[in-house]
Formats: sequence, C-alpha cells, structure tokens
Amino acid sequence: MAPRLIHMARQTGSDLVAKDLLHSRLLRRRILAVVTLGRLRDRSVWDEISALIIHSNSFLAFQAAQALLLIDADAALPLLIPLIGRRTDWSPLKVASMLSTVGHDLASETMVQAAIHGDPLVSPRLIRHLPITQSPHGLSRLRQFLHEQSSSDDMLAASLFVFGEFRDSTDLPVIRRHLSNPAWYVRVQAATALGKMGTHDDEARLIALVDDEQWWVRYRAGEALASLKSMTEEKLELLQDTLSTPEAQEILAPMLAKFRARHARQAIQSTAGRVIPTPTGG
Repeated sequence: MAPRLIHMARQTGSDLVAKDLLHSRLLRRRILAVVTLGRLRDRSVWDEISALIIHSNSFLAFQAAQALLLIDADAALPLLIPLIGRRTDWSPLKVASMLSTVGHDLASETMVQAAIHGDPLVSPRLIRHLPITQSPHGLSRLRQFLHEQSSSDDMLAASLFVFGEFRDSTDLPVIRRHLSNPAWYVRVQAATALGKMGTHDDEARLIALVDDEQWWVRYRAGEALASLKSMTEEKLELLQDTLSTPEAQEILAPMLAKFRARHARQAIQSTAGRVIPTPTGG
C-alpha cells in the first residue's frame, strides 16, 4: 500500500478498527484485521501478529506471516525461516509467492535456509519451488549443503531438478555423478537435468541409461538424449540400429520420431519467418 493511502487509512481510523477486530472470536474478522494491519505496516501490533504464525489455522497463520514481512521483513525472516520448513500445511508455491515481497534474491536464500533446517518432509518440496524466485542466489548454499552433509534421496532429487532448471554448468559434475545413484528417481532427475545442459561428452552417459532397469529412467534418458544440442537425427538412427535390448529400442523409437517432428516444425517456422520480397510493377 502506498504511503499516501496508509496515511489516509490512519486518518479515517481504519487501523483502530483493525486492532479491535484482531481480538474478535470470528476467524474471518481476525484474518481481515491481520491483512489490514500488515498493509498499514503497523509496528505496534508486532507481538500480537507474531503469536499468530504458529496458530493451528493454516490460513490465519499464513496471513500473519505475510503481514510480518510487510511490516518489517528483516525482523520477520529469522522468525519465519524455521517455521516455513516445518509447516506441512503451507503450500511451497504460496511460500514462494509470499517471499517474493522481500525480493527475488532474498527469497531464494530464505527458501534454501528453510529447507536445510526444516522438516525433511517439507524440505524437498521447498527446494523444488526454488525456480519460482527466478534467482540463483540460494544455489551456492544448497551446493555447500549437499557437499558437506549427507542428504535424503528426496532432497537430492529435488536439488538435481533445480540445477536443471537454472542450467549453471557449475552443477554438471554433481549431476553426472548421480546418474548411477542407487535410487531410481534420483537417476531420473539427473538424466532430465543433463538433457537440459549436457554436452557432447554426455551422450555416452545417457546412452548407458537407456538400458536402465527402471522404465522411467530409460524414458527420461531417451528424452535427454534427443534434447542435447549435440544430437542429430543421424546419431539417433545409428543408435537405434545398435541397441541390443527390446527395452532400449522401445524407448528410443518414439524419441526419434519426436526429434524429427520437432526439427521439422523448427524448419517450417524458420522458413515462415523469412521475408520474401514481393515484386513490384515498373
């Protein structure tokens, strides 16, 4: 809310009405009060609103968290970081949206910190929503965490997904390392990420995964192969001819068809985008 509107609201006594509603027995009135006082940046009710972030009602607690960020983000974050990582009833998508009010970079760092120190059930979900912040600032802390501590397979899979979304070549070594991870869903995420940022050297790694025992790993490896910038139709055709197992051939056939269709569309779009001069009469 703009300073001028805040001033007008105070002049009309809206803040006093909201403070009265803050103690109402009706939940909807308390929520209205919290939202209003947050938008008014009313520091005088900080303690009362702070007490609500652990309320059993998820919506009231979430609105209280948003209000604290509006009133004083620097003071609110230390209170919210451990809470964000524990509240299983807060959607990570909403958390990412809420944190965007403090800026993309700080939101990114906060989500990683909350994930690292939070409930193992919540942490991977938070990490997966990191790309919503559109900021890679939290990645350095995430990399450090993965390097220094053993993490769950769920956390590792979520991290690999994020690395693939941000496409920083710094993360290629860790992505490649987990192509052979014992957990099949970690291999899935490693293969998917490699398809988005891999190089010519990764073709052999993905070809090996096309013969994986798990169908989803084979499928994502096939997709990744067809997505590599170094891949050509000729290479895929040759690979299809040399695959030894029916399972691998089953995966690669549709990928080759998709590859051809995609490149055909690109060729048509490229041709359509050219401006053909129209002859004019003399």
